[in-house]
Amino acid sequence: MSTQPATAEPAHELPRALGYTGSTAIVIGTLAAALTIVGNALVRSPLESGIRLVLVLVGVPIFLIWKRKEVSNR
Repeated sequence: MSTQPATAEPAHELPRALGYTGSTAIVIGTLAAALTIVGNALVRSPLESGIRLVLVLVGVPIFLIWKRKEVSNR
């Protein structure tokens, strides 16, 4: 006899975050791998990695301004 109420959805019909089983584990694994790679680069060559990080961070506001102008032109 089941302990769930009769109106409960079966586990195979429950909504998933990204639409497939194990999606959360894949996202966490990918994030951990990316942080490991970035951390390793920062430790091995901090000056070069820092310069690249600054360039990326400077590009973020530029991208947001460009995207806002693109939306306003529509």
